[in-house]
Amino acid sequence: MEKLNSSDDLRYATINGWPAYGYSDATLTFVIPSVIPYTDSQVAVKHVYSNWEHRKQEGWTTASLGNCDPLSTGEAKLTVFDGLNAIDVTTSNLWPSESDVDDSYSVDLAGVLDSASKINSGRISFLAWGRSQYPVWSVGWFCFVQRFDTRHDFVGLDISYNMRPTQPAVDVSPDSPYTNDDLTCVITTPSTDPDGNSANIAYEFQWLEDGGAIPGQTTAVLPASETEKNKVYTCAVTPRDDEGDAGTPGTDSVTVLNTPPTAPKVSIAPDPAYTADDLSCNAVASDDDGDVLTYSYQWSEDGVDLPGQNAGTLPAAFTTKHHAYACTATPNDGQDAGPAGSGSITVQNTPPAITVISPNGGEKWSGSHNTTWTAADADGDNFSMQVLYSSDNGTTWTPLAFSDNDGTEPFDTLSSADGDRYLARVSADDGESTSFDDSDAAFAVDNTPPVTSITLPAFGYWSGTATWYNYSGVSVSLVAVDWPAGFNYSFCSIQNGAINIDCNSSSNPNNFTVVAEGENTILFYSNDSADATNTETPQQAIVGIDTFAPTAPANLTAPALVTAASVPLSWEKSTDAANGSGVCGYNVYANGSLAAQVDGEDNTAYSFTDVVDGATYEFNLTARDCAGSESPASNTVSTTVDLPAPTPTPVPAYSPPTGGGGASYPVTPRPGPALTPTPTPTPTPLPTATPTPTSTPRQLNFSQSVPSPTPAPTAMALQSTPTPTPAVAHAASAATGLFTLSGSSIWLGLLMLLLAGAGWYYYAHRKRERNLLNA
Repeated sequence: MEKLNSSDDLRYATINGWPAYGYSDATLTFVIPSVIPYTDSQVAVKHVYSNWEHRKQEGWTTASLGNCDPLSTGEAKLTVFDGLNAIDVTTSNLWPSESDVDDSYSVDLAGVLDSASKINSGRISFLAWGRSQYPVWSVGWFCFVQRFDTRHDFVGLDISYNMRPTQPAVDVSPDSPYTNDDLTCVITTPSTDPDGNSANIAYEFQWLEDGGAIPGQTTAVLPASETEKNKVYTCAVTPRDDEGDAGTPGTDSVTVLNTPPTAPKVSIAPDPAYTADDLSCNAVASDDDGDVLTYSYQWSEDGVDLPGQNAGTLPAAFTTKHHAYACTATPNDGQDAGPAGSGSITVQNTPPAITVISPNGGEKWSGSHNTTWTAADADGDNFSMQVLYSSDNGTTWTPLAFSDNDGTEPFDTLSSADGDRYLARVSADDGESTSFDDSDAAFAVDNTPPVTSITLPAFGYWSGTATWYNYSGVSVSLVAVDWPAGFNYSFCSIQNGAINIDCNSSSNPNNFTVVAEGENTILFYSNDSADATNTETPQQAIVGIDTFAPTAPANLTAPALVTAASVPLSWEKSTDAANGSGVCGYNVYANGSLAAQVDGEDNTAYSFTDVVDGATYEFNLTARDCAGSESPASNTVSTTVDLPAPTPTPVPAYSPPTGGGGASYPVTPRPGPALTPTPTPTPTPLPTATPTPTSTPRQLNFSQSVPSPTPAPTAMALQSTPTPTPAVAHAASAATGLFTLSGSSIWLGLLMLLLAGAGWYYYAHRKRERNLLNA
């Protein structure tokens, strides 16, 4: 920083004239003879210092010093002159608040002196001015400002200044940037300091977009993300010296250009392509500016452009198998076109196109049918056809026939097993490629008719030809089983004499009720849902309804007294209703309990053998029909049993053994204790008649032959409770006799002795029982 000192040519000015309204301007001009060493750089005025003195000159009236305060109501200004123009710089009002004869002040002037302020004479003028108030109507005085000291020495005016750094030269690169380029600002010619402190110069960067500062961008590099195409970017570099004074910024500007799109990646679809396919060109390029891209296309065949084919799609009509087709795509962002990209593909032979029409899923076939299809070849090639079938949903295939392409081929399903996983396949071979089409879903083959079974209620009575029930409203159920086609319809009729009732149904099971009395013949059969319907052979079953009981057996007879161990019974046969089930047998009751069941309408005799000597029995019986109904009871007869005493069996005389050998010993009989018979227990009373047990029901499956009649079982007498045998005590006795181990007569003797004892015991026991019964 330099200092100018001028103390030679300072002048003073006095107030000129008397202001009409009490105000006057005081002007003092200081002329600095020294020449500031101007260069092209700026000069900064750092400090202005001056000593001033103002003095009051009194006239004929004395006034206070305060009346002569030049700047009491004004402010000081310094004006920089270049001889033509003036630049006012306001300073602080540093005039003293009190006037005295010797006063001074200084002011820092933030003024600027540059080459534009240079005066040809080499002088710079400063104008100081003030404004004073004068009460001219009451006093007579004047004030003046002058250079003054007591010795009339010069009062100095000091001006300190600093030479600013020179303007640097800068360059922004690249010269023709795009939006993907970072901008770099380089100082090509550094700034210099006229004061000799160039090493201490600092540089401040600021980027501008179209003349406006970009916030935060104060480094030498402007990122590409901060730029846009078609805008001007300026780098301003301001030098600043060690006094903090800035020189004129150096600048350079560039315009960011549009970035063309990149070369596109091109693909052609479909891949692989056949002659039946339209070709689609898919191009994908990128644009750093984010512009929306459009594409222009050109198709070629084997390297030769196809006239007029400049759309994104090449129709199949313009392609031929085994030729190469290329698509060239050029991107454009609306301002510039980018480099072109291309892709190619070779069109392959198109296999024949086949569509199976029938069977195509869900059909239920039986008998003979036709497989039908459509087939074509886009290349116009001739091709051969083959029809195949699978019964396992495509796991294995069986050839059916080679065929011309007439669209049909017979298929006789009778030679195939029933199943629901059949598929048809039609294939074609054009010499280069083989193609085929299968049924979309499985279909069924069914050549077997349904099997229908009949279910009747439990507790029916089988007569050999019919199942009989003793109530009306018999529920019947027909169930048809068919696979894989499934049930379609149940045909059914009920015939009772001249009456024929329809019981057809589309429901499975087919449930209905039989209500008519007598024999009801049910004819039934079903068919399935295969298209050539399979119908089973008709079946029949007879359901009998007999709600009337047979007549009571008449004229039951039996002897009043029997001496044998059986009681013969006989009666007249019963009859059933004319359309009833018929008499199937009789129930014989003794003393109110069921004693026997006699089967057969004509079996009218029975021998009751479960007798007790001395007992009296009352007999009656009922008839039962084949539907399970029981008639009223017959008449009752009474019979007493009186069995004769048994004759003791004689003991044969003893014969000594013959043939020699053996041994003998004397036997001496001894008297033994008297036999004490065991008391005969009280006879167990016969139970009351038990209702006729219901026969075991049979579910008849009339899908088989009707069973042959089961022979009626032979009636069996019911046994009474056996009487306990009394215990007999035998006393030991001596006996004399002879026996031989090698002979057989001793064994016969012992047997005879035992039989005699048993006969005696039986006689005594029966005699006691009879006495007890008669008592």
